[in-house]
Amino acid sequence: MELFSDFTFEPRPHAPSLPTAPLQSEAQAAATCDQPLPAAVERRLVEQAVLIRELAPWEKVRENHPIGLRDPETGQLGIISILGRGAEMYAVHYFHPPYAVPFWQHATGSSEERPSSITITSCEFFTKDKADAADLARMGKYRKISRKRNGVPALRSYRPGQVSDRLYRAEGEALMLVFDLIALYMEKTPPKRHRELYQWEKEAGATHMIPVLRLKSGGSAQYLADWEICSEPLA
Repeated sequence: MELFSDFTFEPRPHAPSLPTAPLQSEAQAAATCDQPLPAAVERRLVEQAVLIRELAPWEKVRENHPIGLRDPETGQLGIISILGRGAEMYAVHYFHPPYAVPFWQHATGSSEERPSSITITSCEFFTKDKADAADLARMGKYRKISRKRNGVPALRSYRPGQVSDRLYRAEGEALMLVFDLIALYMEKTPPKRHRELYQWEKEAGATHMIPVLRLKSGGSAQYLADWEICSEPLA
């Protein structure tokens, strides 16, 4: 299933990697866009990506089932999209707020308005003989290069007018948290619970309910035990 038929996400041109900290909005990310990705963050991203490949969240989550991520600093909703149910590709995309929800709604046909700006950080997996040299080199610095089908992670950032394999620090920190929370979601939501978190209304213009990962009151974003999963409107 191709969700975003009118959106060209080119996974090939080169970009950097990502760490775990409270999420940053597009405005905050722009303010720190000149900060390079630390080696410790890059290492952690590669390790997390290998774990995500083993967890195979696409076996539970369908392409049209977004997972919300409530930014603990701003309260804005980001969107995690997991692709791979059809086994054609395996990927995790994080749509950064504040334009994540309107972009998703436009891409899935529930809204005619397309936001003028969107930032997406992603990890797509490629088989070794189809992976870029930069992605192979990154993985090889920290792990043995996988020979399994779609085993090499390719980290990318789509910013307005640009696709890059060079991730900034803010993007890396966001993706680290996304990876950790996907693992938490897989652990805490057996299939029945996962299905119950979605409520798709059939009437045009109706509000859908989706699972949302959010920080508990008084919790710290650094501790996974302080995050909870609930159902919230996709709005």
